[in-house]
Amino acid sequence: MTASLQSALVDAGDDALLEQIRAGDVIAFEQLFRRYAEPLYDCAYGYVGSRDVAQEVVQQLFVTLWERRRVWQVSGTVVTYLYRAVRNGSLNALRDSRRRVPLIERVQETPGVEQELEAADLARAVARVVSRLPERCREVFRLNRYHHLTYAEVAQVLNLSVKTVELHMARALRELRSRLKVD
Repeated sequence: MTASLQSALVDAGDDALLEQIRAGDVIAFEQLFRRYAEPLYDCAYGYVGSRDVAQEVVQQLFVTLWERRRVWQVSGTVVTYLYRAVRNGSLNALRDSRRRVPLIERVQETPGVEQELEAADLARAVARVVSRLPERCREVFRLNRYHHLTYAEVAQVLNLSVKTVELHMARALRELRSRLKVD
């Protein structure tokens, strides 16, 4: 493969990759995998709380996509489809194992021990407040804040209206401000 063809493939949009994958292009499929596997893994891990199970969910998604590439239908964007599929796969894995989703503690990497301890304390406090939110509100918050999906993308992933996503985020942020006494 020429360098210009590889460069064009790397720069290809998701829709172009989808068409190439449907045609059986293994390199396009690998590009899609490389582009989304890690963030999808993080998303799955947020639901299932197990590295092995999260990895299995993402791997199974991509295996299924390849096996069904000729009939793969995407309503909306490819990224929304992938996050929705990971969410559904994660919920299925939870249902199958009948486990509760453990909390994720995300701590920003900060210089200095004091800042690290403060960031860890804040992350734990945020995680506690988020864990007390209603399930749908918690999902909306996590997809938006931890996985950086827009409100429209969250709405598509969770089959909600954008207005409903806005209401859930407002509730989550109001609860965080109230519980953490942030101005």
